Formats: sequence, structure tokens, C-alpha cells
Amino acid sequence: MIDHYRRVNDGKLRSSVFLLSLCSPVLYKLLCGQFKETESREACIEEMSREAFEGALRLWLGEAVSVSSVDELVEIGRAADRFGMLRVCEAVQDAICAQLNKDWRVCVDTLNCCDGSALEKAAAHARKIAVDCFDALCASERLCELSAKELCALLDNDELCVDKEEEVLELVARWCNVRGDGGDDGVRLVGMVRFGVMGRDYLEGRACGLFRGAVREAVEARV
Repeated sequence: MIDHYRRVNDGKLRSSVFLLSLCSPVLYKLLCGQFKETESREACIEEMSREAFEGALRLWLGEAVSVSSVDELVEIGRAADRFGMLRVCEAVQDAICAQLNKDWRVCVDTLNCCDGSALEKAAAHARKIAVDCFDALCASERLCELSAKELCALLDNDELCVDKEEEVLELVARWCNVRGDGGDDGVRLVGMVRFGVMGRDYLEGRACGLFRGAVREAVEARV
């Protein structure tokens, strides 16, 4: 086999053209097609860590890979997806789902890390757990770390488990306040809260005071 150097942001990884071509259709086209990398025998892999690329390659080889967090698993999954290592990507998502089943508290980290990736199986499982454990997550303040897109997805779920709708409004208020006033995203989130099931005393006495700016105006219109 021909030795080949792979440059991965923070260094060079020596591997084989034959091996890399077998594990990834993307690398096969890059190394064996009509690209400048074919002649130079060196290709740059940007926007990922060396550890993530090596982790994906080692998993494809059937080797054990040690990780300390869901974030690291997701990065390996992103690398596998980017280079078309479908079985590795599937195995990583299974590992993430297994971790979620052991510890529901990592669902927020999983959703944040998976955002914008093709790891939809893992993200979907994390959303299901977040929906089932919504009350506990509200108490931990972790949901305030979610993007507007992911929080909207949770609030729009018909199976959302919450004791009182007031808790949802309070969560939206905290989410908005850590971002200034919440802006357009805050208005959109407020629109997903079921004001009709909340007590009148709460709505008239506290609800509006939780918000600022355009989001407050949106709440006042609903009250």
C-alpha cells in the first residue's frame, strides 16, 4: 500500500491511499480523481479536529475509541458523515442514543452539538427525552442553552410533558432575557405558549413583567 499524509488542522496523519479510498467514497474521489490532491499526495481536511477524523477512521477499522463526552462522539459522527462513512455514522448515533438512555441530562448538549449536522437519529432521540423530561430540564435551566430552532421544536411537540403552562412561559422569559429581550425569536416562542390554560391572576399580575421590548408587546397582546 502507498503511504499517504493527511493534514488535519493541527498536524499530519500518515495513512494509505488504498485504505482511505476503501473507507470513504469522498476521500476516494479526492485522492484518485482529477484533483490537485491526487498529484500532491496530500490533502487538507479543514474545520474538524485531528481526533475526530482519527476517531472515525479507527471506528471504521473496528478499533475501540475512547471518548469523555457526548460532544466528542458528535464530532466523530460529523467527521464520518462528512466523508461518507455511513456505518461509522450509524454506530456513533447508536452510541449517543445509548448515552442518552443512561443520562437524560445530556440531551441539551446533544441537541446543541448535533445542530446543523446529519446526525438526525441522535438528535431525534435527544428531543424525545427532552420532551419527556421537560419539567426537570426547566428546573435545571439547561433549556435556556438551546437554540431558538430547537426550543421551538420542543414547544411544538404534542407530547410535551409539563405540569403547568406557566412553567413554559417562565422558561421562554429566561431564554429571552439571557439574549437581551429575545427579539423575533422571542416573539415566535411566545406565540407557541398556550395562554388560554393559564390563570387570569397570573397573566394580569406577572406574565407581562417577565419580558421586555417587542416580546413584552406580544405577551400583552395575548393577555
